[in-house]
Amino acid sequence: MTGFHDGLEVERESLSAARRGESDMATAVQKIKLSPSRDIPFNKLVLSQSNVRRVKAGVSIEQLAESIALRTLLQSLSVRAVVDADGQETGMFEVPAGGRRYRALELLVKQKRMAKTQPVPCVVHGPGYRKHIRQPDRAFPSRAAGDAADRYL
Repeated sequence: MTGFHDGLEVERESLSAARRGESDMATAVQKIKLSPSRDIPFNKLVLSQSNVRRVKAGVSIEQLAESIALRTLLQSLSVRAVVDADGQETGMFEVPAGGRRYRALELLVKQKRMAKTQPVPCVVHGPGYRKHIRQPDRAFPSRAAGDAADRYL
């Protein structure tokens, strides 16, 4: 039957067109770039003074530390490199997001339940990262809300 195309044949034609550089889209789709992740020793991390949450949440730091001890760290810390006056990285990383998790890990170190050199999973962001975390993430309602005044810091 001429003019009839089954789904597979249409798919083959689309694939051939894509290989030739043809596309149904007028413009190319921009590819996103994810921040790299790596394990950083806990003693190379410092809590950022710009950490969003200034109030305690419903779950205490002690409870969070116990949860981490039982189930491990379920979400990586978000960090950025600390730079000196010349803009050179110092080997330290500040934690602008994940302060409660940082404090819970700090408590585990103080209790000698975790080594201070224990590698911690971190997502490493660039220097402009702080501007993207001004307001609490509404996608995760279980997270502690920041103080209303924190939005204006």
